[in-house]
Amino acid sequence: MRVLLVDPHYVGQQNRTLQEVSGVLPSLGLLSVAAVLRRDGHEVKILDCQFHDLDGALGEIRHSAADLVAMGTTSTWIRKAHLLACEAKRSGAIVVLGGPEATVNPKECLSTGDVDLVTDGESEDTMRELCQAIEAGRDWSGVSGIQYLREGALHHTGQRAVLPDLDSLPMHAWDLLPVNRYFVGSVTRTCKESIGLVTSRGCPWKCSFCSQTVFGHRLRTRSPRLIIEEMRHLHDKYGKRDFALMDDVFTVPRKKVEEFCSLLIKEGMDVKWCCATRADLLDRPLLTLMKASGCYEISFGVESGSQEMLDHLKKQLPLSTVWRASRLMREVGLRSKAYFMIGLPGETPEQVRQTLRLAETLPLDFPLIIFYNPVRGTGSYEEAMTRGKVLGNEGSDSLGRLRILNYVPDSLDETFLLQMYRRAYRRIYWHPKRVLRYFLRYTHSFDDLRKGFSSARQILQLQAQ
Repeated sequence: MRVLLVDPHYVGQQNRTLQEVSGVLPSLGLLSVAAVLRRDGHEVKILDCQFHDLDGALGEIRHSAADLVAMGTTSTWIRKAHLLACEAKRSGAIVVLGGPEATVNPKECLSTGDVDLVTDGESEDTMRELCQAIEAGRDWSGVSGIQYLREGALHHTGQRAVLPDLDSLPMHAWDLLPVNRYFVGSVTRTCKESIGLVTSRGCPWKCSFCSQTVFGHRLRTRSPRLIIEEMRHLHDKYGKRDFALMDDVFTVPRKKVEEFCSLLIKEGMDVKWCCATRADLLDRPLLTLMKASGCYEISFGVESGSQEMLDHLKKQLPLSTVWRASRLMREVGLRSKAYFMIGLPGETPEQVRQTLRLAETLPLDFPLIIFYNPVRGTGSYEEAMTRGKVLGNEGSDSLGRLRILNYVPDSLDETFLLQMYRRAYRRIYWHPKRVLRYFLRYTHSFDDLRKGFSSARQILQLQAQ
């Protein structure tokens, strides 16, 4: 079959400043599906819409002559996805929608009539079996993990089990994309020759604000040998020297991380890498080993400066542990990046102030403050809907790369949240010590200067809004 996989995110959003700050990243999910389908002998292409305006993307779909067009999307980009799906449907293709939005909101995704079916959860085996059924002329009702409308009623073929062994998947089909056009965000990377990878799926923790609708809570990891093999491929063929390992929690299980670091040291590749984890999973021996293997930065979620709010979010994280981890990373010589949220359901003005005070006082290199946005399928979504209002900004293009205020809880005021947000960024990022620290520690190349100026410009634009 001729299969076109479409990533609708950022279509028509060629903003160089935003791209410098947030990065240009490929859809690893589509790359994985492509590799599986190509292994079965299908002719597969990928359309990454962040390199096209809307008319250009529609034209690519129109001229693809694909038998099947599949795309993954989130709630922010569902309207653009439907525009692309409509064009695919007009061209005579079977249209499939996957990803978080299709998993938690299938009936709405199917209601426009331009999508034939949706997949829920992980899609590799579902797409492989679906293509087999279509090729053989069989009804797709026998393929588990899909939903579709028939005579107005939603039919679900049954939940597909998660993939137990990630090592059974082939390497991502990198040759289907312009790999050299991708790079990670300005805060993270050490050089422009950077790329993002995911080495595990699922998160054992159950924070109420976080969505695990696609991958679930069962943690599954790729073997360190295969992770390094893919890094070697990207390094040797495409010149990538900086890898952002974007797992939800990279440092579990600990044995895997230790093996990965030891193998990377043994390989002797001239690469750097960063990762995300939880503050309570870090200690000095592990941090020292990670740094020796090329790790330069670790990010983690703090979320709130209020222990009461953290407990309500089911974060299972004492604030004392956050302080300990931040100090350890500075002592070992690793950059630290931490995420904070304001505008949470039930949050009080004083709790917002506590969060921003913590972001300002923790020994962090990059404290990042974002607005809470309710996500369907999460534990806090229903609470958010009954204790606040959505502003309707979710579909705006600017939300695609930098999260804007889209939800205000009843306990807070929109003006207050915006004022506190702008004040926090002004106090944190325009503080003379932090500016001096950035230029002395992190400005060693033209790319460092460019990303620094892009970040400063974005903060100035934020202050002007």
